Formats: sequence, C-alpha cells, structure tokens
Amino acid sequence: MKKWFRNFSTTFRNSLTNRDFYQNIKKFSFWQPIIYIFSLVFALLLIKVLVFGGIILVQRSQVFDFIGSFYTKSLEIYPKDFEISIKNDKVSINKETPYSINLPSDFIDTGASHLVTFDTKSETENISGKPPFIYVTSKKMLVINPQTKNTQFEILASDFDQPTKITKSDYTKFISEIDSILKYIQKSWVLVFVIVVITVPIVGGLFQTIGLLIYLMLLVLILYFVAQIFKLKIKFVDVYKMSIYGLTVPIIFTTFLSAFGLN
Repeated sequence: MKKWFRNFSTTFRNSLTNRDFYQNIKKFSFWQPIIYIFSLVFALLLIKVLVFGGIILVQRSQVFDFIGSFYTKSLEIYPKDFEISIKNDKVSINKETPYSINLPSDFIDTGASHLVTFDTKSETENISGKPPFIYVTSKKMLVINPQTKNTQFEILASDFDQPTKITKSDYTKFISEIDSILKYIQKSWVLVFVIVVITVPIVGGLFQTIGLLIYLMLLVLILYFVAQIFKLKIKFVDVYKMSIYGLTVPIIFTTFLSAFGLN
C-alpha cells in the first residue's frame, strides 16, 4: 500500500510539473498510465464519498427525521383526483395547463420555482425566469438543475411502449416502496455507508476511466493522423500514454468546478 501510494504521488507530481517525464514516456508500459488514471479517479471519488458521508453523519438526526416524515409528506404533494396519461407518444393531464405542483415548505428545498410544472400544450420547453425542478411538455419530461438551469436528464413520451396512466393510487404504491427502502437504510445505515464507500469509488472509477479512455482514443487518433501527414516520427501508443497522463489537470480542474457547482 505504501509503495502504491508513493508511486502514485510521484507520478501525480511528475505529470503536473516535470517536462522530462513526458519525454521519457517510452519507458512506461501501456498499462501504467491506465492504472494511474484509474487511481486518480478512484481517489477523487473516494474523497467525494467520504465528504458526503461525513455531512450525512453530522446531520444524521435531520436525515432520520426526514425519513420518518417522508411517506406522509410525499402523499401530501400529489393533488386529489390528479391523473397523468401517456398515449400515442404524448403526455396529458386532467388539469388546465400550465399546472404546477409545489413541495411543502418544511419538506425539501430544491431551490426551484416549483417541484413539477406541466406544460402539455407545448411540445418544447418554454421556461422563463426560475425553472421548476421537473418540467413536463407533451413530448418529454426534463429534470433541471435550478442553479445552472441545465437539463440533467430527460425521458421521452415515446419511450413508453404502451399507453400509461398514473393516478394517486399508483403514486402511493411507488412512495410506499421508496419508504420501505428508506426505512431499511435507517435501520442498517452503518452497513449501507460501508458498502457505498467501497463500491461507489471502484465502480464509478471504473466506468469513468473507461469513458475517458474511449474519448481520448478518438482524439488521439485524429492527432496521430495529423502527425503522420507531417511525417512526425511518433508512435500512436506513445501519444496515447502521454495524453492519459495529461488528463491529470483537466480531471482535477473539473472536480473542483463540480465541487463548487460551477461546471
């Protein structure tokens, strides 16, 4: 462990400050930079998980209070006799639109204007001012970051193969399932915390590293072809290894931006 940490810290420092490190790239095997970049991503994810876990532990009593009131408060959100229908690749509701649903003031603060806004007369987004947390048009549902106003992800009405209707009964069953999971987490929070600390950095680091390597390979291929046009004597594998080590700065930079909500 000490040897790994010493090698990692040395490589990290050299990738940032030592120009000769890149000139001697041929000395490194193909797997060394891959292991390094996975270690870097793993370490950053581990720090994130530990910081988040520390915040949860400090605020454990508030978290448990939230779990205790989750079922009752969640049922209060859904309006009486409210129905959502998805048919023929279109979303509709049994209310005049635009129609918004808000959270109780003492439940969760999303920082949004509303929890959900239905604008099913429109096929495209028509958001002005502070956005809702969830915005629904006739064609899709968007989950929006209220701070950046960026769409986090979307679900299309066309993704539903069969006509679907959501009533308060369906909503209640869904909330009951979530409440059961939250109650289990409350009883076994130490086990859950340990599992999250172990699995999230490993699994998340693996997928993030694979994504970075694939993206980088495509970029390096373009650079390599340009180098061949100018008849530069350089091997593809060496360019790829240098580029992997060169990811250190962008990864650190984007991590800090993400931590402060600036990405």
